Amino acid sequence: MDIRETILKNKSKNTVKRFLLIYLILISVGVLLAQTPTVDNLTVTSGSVIKWYSATTGGTLYTGTEALVNGQHYYASQIVNGVESVNRLDVTASLTSCFTAPSISTSVVSPIGSTTATFNGNISAINGANVTTRGFKYSTSSGFKPASAGTNISETGTFSTGTFSLNPSGLTLSTTYYVLAYATNSFGTNYGAELSFATTAPVLNIGSSYQGGIIAYIFVSGDNGYVSGETHGLIAAISDNVRSKWGCIGTLSSATGTALGTGYQNTVKIMNICTTTGIAARLCSNLGAGWYLPSKDELYKLYLNRAAIGNFNTTSTGLYWSSSEDANSHDNWNSFFYDFSNGGYQAKDKDELYLSRAVRSF
Repeated sequence: MDIRETILKNKSKNTVKRFLLIYLILISVGVLLAQTPTVDNLTVTSGSVIKWYSATTGGTLYTGTEALVNGQHYYASQIVNGVESVNRLDVTASLTSCFTAPSISTSVVSPIGSTTATFNGNISAINGANVTTRGFKYSTSSGFKPASAGTNISETGTFSTGTFSLNPSGLTLSTTYYVLAYATNSFGTNYGAELSFATTAPVLNIGSSYQGGIIAYIFVSGDNGYVSGETHGLIAAISDNVRSKWGCIGTLSSATGTALGTGYQNTVKIMNICTTTGIAARLCSNLGAGWYLPSKDELYKLYLNRAAIGNFNTTSTGLYWSSSEDANSHDNWNSFFYDFSNGGYQAKDKDELYLSRAVRSF
């Protein structure tokens, strides 16, 4: 604090009195934090009957209710024995707000799944105003700038201190992410430290839900598509297609592959040669990219694992088309199907109305 001397002249007694005028520049504290500081909040440590002006001489006499302006000069005089000081003390207002953005920290991400996670944060102080938005920013890039980058997940409302959690959607399995918590109040936004986590690789078993279907078969050594140290196989759709014809009877499609890995190309050949809508191959392909009518051997894997896959018709009417055309002399008439009530197969006319179940490889 500054100390200045002001000389007052008492004209009636022609004497000089000396006094110390000590002033204190306002720092917002206590209840004043919730108010706009005014001239009345300027305080001196000695003296009384202080008047505040807008200039060193003349100027406007403040009433005391005027809001202080940061960096503005205010000029104080003092009345002693009925006499006001000739000189005025120059005071520059320096306003320091104790309000800030919330104090926030990022907590460990837990639990973590293959495509899911729970983000956790903690608001330790709101610093003068309730939190109106809290959330997380995350990215696959370390050191990303949360104010302008990253994926946002948040909630709005009126929040005080404490922990909170949110769950992002659409995470990619076996991927490292970087996440940080944030909180916003009327004074700004603060971010917690960046933490990393990795989504897990799924445990792949026959019957497990995976990539929009059910794992129907996992390749083993010797299978077409088997890769040592990796997991690949067939995914079956979760339900059957409606009963339909195999394709165009009397038309040779050359879709004669029967082994694992031949069903997709069979399906392409069938659709290229037979443009009829609603045939089994096209119903399977309509499920989306990669889906196809399984070959005879692929369909047999579905029959073997029918209980784990589920939703098959295992009665005497549970006849399912494969994509394999009969390679005998009548292959332009017949194609193979499986009876899911007993596991038997045979070739029948392509215009028979049988069930079908789409598959895709992974």
